[in-house]
Amino acid sequence: MICCIMCFGIAGVAPVFVPFFLGPGYQETVQLTIYLALVMIPMSVIDVIQTQYLIPFGKENIYLRSVLVGAGVNLLLNALFIPGLQATGAVIGTFGAQIAVCVYQMAKIRDIYPLRQLYSAVWPFFLCGMAEFGVAYALGQMALPPLVTLVIQVLSAGCVYLVCAFCVVKWVQKDLR
Repeated sequence: MICCIMCFGIAGVAPVFVPFFLGPGYQETVQLTIYLALVMIPMSVIDVIQTQYLIPFGKENIYLRSVLVGAGVNLLLNALFIPGLQATGAVIGTFGAQIAVCVYQMAKIRDIYPLRQLYSAVWPFFLCGMAEFGVAYALGQMALPPLVTLVIQVLSAGCVYLVCAFCVVKWVQKDLR
């Protein structure tokens, strides 16, 4: 839930945030910021798997192998994409590595925690995040001073996410009764 609000919130405010805080010379990094924000979702899944299952139950070997898989994928994707795409290639490598680690760990724990259960727990909050992103991105088009725009974006989009998440939680509670 928290990774989705952060991921889509950062992506939604990036077009206003980056030029305001870093200056006009950094406009090209807006897209990179949006792409890198998406890395938060697989990273959060990985963190939960590692801290809630792998390490407490002595499955460090799975954890260590997943790190090696991620490093290998990162090196391969960086070698393939950085020469032609530069910084965007590095983002592709980072995202690919995180996805590889996530898929590896989920495959190794599928007997304990079915993937369908993880997917059903995440997708509603992903949709809430998409709504948050839409609001933040649209509000970023306002012709106001950047700091005012950022405050409006954060408050409005955050409220949209929280209302959507509240509805999801109420819906889940209703299904549990």
